[in-house]
Amino acid sequence: MRNGLILDAGVLQGIAKERSPNTPLTDRLRREPGKLVTIREVIAECIDVSYTVLQDLNILVEPTRAPTGPRGLLDAFSSGARDVPWSIDQISRADRAVVSHAIAGRLDILTTDGAMKDRSFREFLRRLGRLRDDQLPPWYIPEIIVVRRGLWQ
Repeated sequence: MRNGLILDAGVLQGIAKERSPNTPLTDRLRREPGKLVTIREVIAECIDVSYTVLQDLNILVEPTRAPTGPRGLLDAFSSGARDVPWSIDQISRADRAVVSHAIAGRLDILTTDGAMKDRSFREFLRRLGRLRDDQLPPWYIPEIIVVRRGLWQ
């Protein structure tokens, strides 16, 4: 059973763009049981999200944690830099840190990145499937919930 949700950058940016009376994502999050968290790596990707957005929904910014056990399994998730069209610099992706924190904190992941679920999570599960039973880490495997246009899928 999950303790709450960890929100990725796309979700936080979507919340910041919602305006009354059209706030389907914000309204849904207010009714969600458990805590709402994000991590510093995600906040670094969200230059247009103010702390008042986080405070309004009681979203905690937690220090990133990592689960104990084999690190190579999480390599299925992107953590390298990505190009940003409005910036000269590259920003590192927080996907691996989000998944790591979700596993360590028994959180499910709320994301706008369908590729995280379709590509990275599938590869992660393949890597787990290749391990012998005695090699499997005692991890909570998070559910990845993809948000499109303010609606959960």
